[in-house]
Amino acid sequence: MRKVIRRRDVAQEDARARNIGAGIPGAAPQIDSLYSSFAKYIPAETVTVYASLQSFAVPYLTDMFSFPQAQAFLVFVGGCLLFNILYMLKTGWLQLFASTGAFALWVLLLGGEPVNELFDNQFGEDARRQLVGAILIGWSVGVPLLDRMFDKPAE
Repeated sequence: MRKVIRRRDVAQEDARARNIGAGIPGAAPQIDSLYSSFAKYIPAETVTVYASLQSFAVPYLTDMFSFPQAQAFLVFVGGCLLFNILYMLKTGWLQLFASTGAFALWVLLLGGEPVNELFDNQFGEDARRQLVGAILIGWSVGVPLLDRMFDKPAE
């Protein structure tokens, strides 16, 4: 789990250290830089699971459980989303929401048979990848910037 450490987190740790009398200098976590927070909002673990298992998980679900391919794909993506939510649950709501939304965009970007059928027949693969890539860049940069703008230390 890669929790983004914000100003309010550092302020809470400082207050907690004062309350228990620890007073150890440098014991409070350091605020993540903007660049490191970019990396922590990207659901790299879930995208890795999705990309590495997709090639055999969807055919396995199709063959073993007689799911149509589109249903097998949705079950697989749903499992990956559940994995992402459970994995990121302790990070805070904003990071959980941002990571889950980014994973959904990665699914659209990387594709899969149902995604390709649904979007590529309408727009073409290049148009889908360009559009979703631009949205993903905006999402991946915009969410940490918004978080940084509205981050206030706890009183």
